[in-house]
Amino acid sequence: MDSTLTTGDALAPHVRDRLQQRRTQISRLLEPTEAQLQAIADTLIAEAHAGTTRPSVRARAETAGTTRPTPYRNHPALVERFRAAITTRTTAPPSTPTPAQALRERITKLRQENEQLRLHVELYEEHIRRLTVENTRPVNELAARGGVTDMTTYRPRQPTAP
Repeated sequence: MDSTLTTGDALAPHVRDRLQQRRTQISRLLEPTEAQLQAIADTLIAEAHAGTTRPSVRARAETAGTTRPTPYRNHPALVERFRAAITTRTTAPPSTPTPAQALRERITKLRQENEQLRLHVELYEEHIRRLTVENTRPVNELAARGGVTDMTTYRPRQPTAP
């Protein structure tokens, strides 16, 4: 197909307008109906109640095969109903966790605390190293002033041959 026909640059204005009208008609035919969109929204809300997904207008648009702005532009009432259903779902009181969920949460909390304790130990190790280095210098200076011999550097004299 010729590239000028796809871009519409070389077409006469009335042909370009007619082509745009046809594209709009075709896209409207391919768009899901309001009933189909409501069915998709109901399915997403049911999945959210089951706890498998988190409903959103974006997810609804992707499921319907449209872009995200399309529902806002063409079906604002459906978007509002969908948002209201999402809001009532999210404001519902949280259910009591199952024993397995409670155990997982406890394990996660303990792992976080364990990691914090490890970081504290590393921090204290670094402080101890720094203090040891800082302490070595004054001890050596004090020993030098007091005339104390450092035994680690002391070498005994070699015995002389008789």
